[in-house]
Amino acid sequence: MRLFIGLTFAPTTLEQISNYRDKAILSQSKNVAVSNFHITLCFLGAVDKHRPHHLTYTSSTCHSATKSERT
Repeated sequence: MRLFIGLTFAPTTLEQISNYRDKAILSQSKNVAVSNFHITLCFLGAVDKHRPHHLTYTSSTCHSATKSERT
């Protein structure tokens, strides 16, 4: 299972993004479903669903990586 930490948008914002995308992108391109619009804050990667303790380690790793990028 691939996991990430992300933020979604308010319905009105989703509609605005979708309208802009429909005007800006070529008709033959493959569009992402509006229900999948989000901003990824941190990609956790592949996580074994039978090992939830791995998420704690992954989350702290994500925090460490983000912190080191700012310095």
